[in-house]
Amino acid sequence: MLQLDLRLDRLARPLVPLMALLCAALLLPPTSALAARVTQPKGASVIIELEGAALTVGDKAFLMDAGKKRALVTITRIKDSRALGHVLKGTAVVGYGVQAIPGGARSARSSRSPRRSRGTPMLVGGVLGYSMDTQSVTVATATGANPQTVSMTGSGFSGKAMIDVPLSGGLGLIGRSGIETFNLAGTSATSICASGTSCTTNIMYFSGDMLVRYSFMEGNFIPYVMAGLGLYFPVSKSSNVLDQSLISTTTIFFGGAGFYWRVNDKFFVPVQVEYGYFPPSGSVSTNMISARVGLAMAL
Repeated sequence: MLQLDLRLDRLARPLVPLMALLCAALLLPPTSALAARVTQPKGASVIIELEGAALTVGDKAFLMDAGKKRALVTITRIKDSRALGHVLKGTAVVGYGVQAIPGGARSARSSRSPRRSRGTPMLVGGVLGYSMDTQSVTVATATGANPQTVSMTGSGFSGKAMIDVPLSGGLGLIGRSGIETFNLAGTSATSICASGTSCTTNIMYFSGDMLVRYSFMEGNFIPYVMAGLGLYFPVSKSSNVLDQSLISTTTIFFGGAGFYWRVNDKFFVPVQVEYGYFPPSGSVSTNMISARVGLAMAL
């Protein structure tokens, strides 16, 4: 009996390490997230090959190398088997593994509750602009001959505060308020302007704009189209071709496009190009093309 027990003991000893490994495999948490790999770092962005890893937009994850945490990223977009991440800390290198942070998606959503519009949070900031202005004025001559049309062109500058409020999906509202100048000059065929043949119009407006935008991409580059209107109140005005008493508050209709360039999670650079149309009033037709650029901060 003793000899049989010793034989059983010799047979059981090699099985002990195998059983220990089996228990460890059953008890350790799954590491499927590490199946994901960095395939293409691009500055502050990184492309991740998921390889079956369970990651969602908003998740935060560590980039791992030899068991050490090398960088921290947040997932901003997922398409097919690839994910786009924004590097929050550290440096991404090809081949780094990806380890999701437990609860990352929930914590990211709760800490960024204003971010409701496809990767664009609520933004406040300001923009500076330059515009190319055109105006056509039909003036009756003093001699009673046929009316004469004067075409004027010029440029103006603007400085406005802005706010972008995300609504749903890619929709959002852009509000702007500030100063816009409007400067025009042209030459008439005869002396129909107060100073002869040289015709000018110079107006400084205080403006308030409200535009609806739709963004159709997310990530570090967020393009959008927009449309809306503005109320323009003249602060100062002078013209030798228009009746100055008729230069009053007016409405402008806007249509255009723009984009936000995400510098980091806090700062964005807004760029806007738009066409502004003044409803014609009698013998006057006016429009402008504006380009604006600025800096905005996420709230």
